[in-house]
Amino acid sequence: MATAAQEVLARYGSVDLLFNNAGITLTPTPFLEIDEALLRRVIDVNMWGVYNGIREFLPALLLRPKASIVNVSSLAGLLGLYGHSP
Repeated sequence: MATAAQEVLARYGSVDLLFNNAGITLTPTPFLEIDEALLRRVIDVNMWGVYNGIREFLPALLLRPKASIVNVSSLAGLLGLYGHSP
């Protein structure tokens, strides 16, 4: 993400909007059967992806008075779905 932020700022000079729109899930699986590496991937994308994007772009966003961060979620991010333990 640091490279992406550097490339955007090098090309455009500033940034006004950051859209965080990534999320993955697993197929319905009982918790005890979930492969830990797959669960870590879900957490890495869904949580750390947003965190890392904000961390890398926030210094540039703070320089722009009207800058915004938009975090987008699917319905799966708002309520638990049957069988989707992660």
